[in-house]
Amino acid sequence: SALSMLIGAHYAHASNWLFIRESPLQYFEAADLKQVRGTAMEMLDRGRDGQSTSWRNPETGNSGEVRIIAPAKGADAACRELLLKVRSRNGLADQASVRMCKGKS
Repeated sequence: SALSMLIGAHYAHASNWLFIRESPLQYFEAADLKQVRGTAMEMLDRGRDGQSTSWRNPETGNSGEVRIIAPAKGADAACRELLLKVRSRNGLADQASVRMCKGKS
């Protein structure tokens, strides 16, 4: 989905970006994406399986939720499966399950 490509992936190749048209992400600003990533990283660092937290940007009206599903299968302890839900100010919603890993220091 558009959400997993833009939030969870470090790189992606797509020949047709028209799928974003009816996505809540078309209404997201850089500050919204930063908030999604920050919330996801915080949950990755401190969250427990099944735990979720919500976020909302009062300036744009966009919001979402990040839930830890489980440790990623076949991954080290630093990787988890997260469910990312986003909602635009006009009511469009999307969700994606993404694998995220803590970076090595």
